Amino acid sequence: MQTQVQFRASQRKGRSMRRRGVSVVEFALIVPILLTLLIGIMEWAWLARTQLTVSNAAREGIRFATVGNTSTAVRTRVINAAATLNPAVTTDQVVLTQTPDRTSTNPTYYAWPADTTTTPARNGVTAGNLMRVTVSYPHRSLTNFFPWLRNRTVTVSVTMTREATG
Repeated sequence: MQTQVQFRASQRKGRSMRRRGVSVVEFALIVPILLTLLIGIMEWAWLARTQLTVSNAAREGIRFATVGNTSTAVRTRVINAAATLNPAVTTDQVVLTQTPDRTSTNPTYYAWPADTTTTPARNGVTAGNLMRVTVSYPHRSLTNFFPWLRNRTVTVSVTMTREATG
């Protein structure tokens, strides 16, 4: 009778050891999938953060431009609005264009005319013209884990009508 009890106890002990081994194998199979998913979530969130920051900076710049502020002031406003990005947005990454064509669905945009030097200085865009601020920013991947997220450029264009200034 005693040998039968010892046999069952050793049988249970062997089964629990095998279960532990199966758990370790399952864990080893699942961890890479979970880590890849976690890194993917982090990368897409980082890209979304960059996109939102650039978008907000472009909107801030166009709102500032439509009331007549100079091109230098508009570029400075965009750069300051995107101050959390590293590396910072440069003046070359901010393109200011305008068009008098308000009826076309795909008008041709031209560079802003020179700013006026009168006091206060104003941009040379005629009231009623469409103005566009385009910001292009090279997105830097957080981990470089996913090749399709490397070397992306986030580009945002915002268009508004130049207001008449009093």
